[in-house]
Amino acid sequence: EGGLLLMQDAINALEAGLGTIQIRIDGGLDTGDRPRIQFVSGTGITITAVDDPGNNEVVVTITNDNP
Repeated sequence: EGGLLLMQDAINALEAGLGTIQIRIDGGLDTGDRPRIQFVSGTGITITAVDDPGNNEVVVTITNDNP
């Protein structure tokens, strides 16, 4: 849960500063702008988030715990 809390803190900070968050996957093109994003993990899925201030983004990694 620690990663999810950190991710929420990062999203809240971005919301306050930008008003919207641009969404992209695997470094590709932006796919949408929304004021909030929710990541939902399922059974055997881990979601982590790391703030990357150098690139002005939060990196979210979704891992299958049961390959």
